[in-house]
Parts: sequence; structure tokens; C-alpha cells
Amino acid sequence: MPTLTIAQNARADELLSRDPLALLIGMLLDQHMRRRRAERWQRQLLTSAAR
Repeated sequence: MPTLTIAQNARADELLSRDPLALLIGMLLDQHMRRRRAERWQRQLLTSAAR
């Protein structure tokens, strides 16, 4: 089985390499957090532009 190095943490990478469900959940959470940060950034930009 290939070894993944995505999390920059040896224990996390080992878990992601051996457990497909952990990998899937991690990928979904990563996408969710990126979207939340983008929404927050957009809201801040609109708020500062309205001033």
C-alpha cells in the first residue's frame, strides 16, 4: 500500500495511508474548511468595501 504524506504529521499520514475512510473524511473536512474560509474572506471584503 502506498504511503501518503499529506498532513505533515507522521501519525496522521500513517492513519490516512492505511484507512480509506479516514482519508475520505479528511478530504471532505478539508474542502469544507476551505469553503468556510473563502466565505469569511468574501464577507470581510464586502464589509470593508461598504465602508
